[in-house]
Amino acid sequence: MSVRPFIPWLLAAFVPAILGQVIGASLRAPWVSGTAALFLPIMAVLVSLKVNAPYWEGGVIRRDGDTIATASQRNARLMAWTWGAGALSMLSVYMLSGLRWQHGWQYGVGMLLIATLGYSYSVLLANRESVTRQSRYLTAAALLAAAQGIAAIGGVMILVLSGKVLSPRPDWAANIIFVAGGFAITILSGIALRTWARLSHDDRDGPPGS
Repeated sequence: MSVRPFIPWLLAAFVPAILGQVIGASLRAPWVSGTAALFLPIMAVLVSLKVNAPYWEGGVIRRDGDTIATASQRNARLMAWTWGAGALSMLSVYMLSGLRWQHGWQYGVGMLLIATLGYSYSVLLANRESVTRQSRYLTAAALLAAAQGIAAIGGVMILVLSGKVLSPRPDWAANIIFVAGGFAITILSGIALRTWARLSHDDRDGPPGS
């Protein structure tokens, strides 16, 4: 299923999430920022599940290179959206709320760069002549998604266990964005990897031909 029909859903979560985080930072109210920051991950994960569910149904989807490339394109686009939403959250909070942190724009721009790279990759996958649609490159992309998910959950655990999420320092709003976005990227990466494995190999329970 294409991501396009769900763009209004993503935008519906994006607008209140950004506004809520800016307001929360302005009021120095972490609970407001934290609640608003959850809108984007929850919606991205719900859309991802909806988009990927058909690939997990036995006997419905063809398992070939084109199908894997299309699924990878859709998942790359969702991850790019999530990185981009995190970047705009970061930049909006530290440019509009009055909360000051010297590294806010650096992390924001860095996340925006990752989003741009992810979206560019999805555009390449849309080109049927692109080498990125070859099996070895799709496998490499799946492994990269797995590494991304591991890194994301590792970063979340460090922030939570170190207590930085509850820090009174000006980077508290950024830490909320990191945790919310980290969970989203971890789950999206897992979903993408599950779909790649499902399409690359018939991993249904039971012996071959059952």
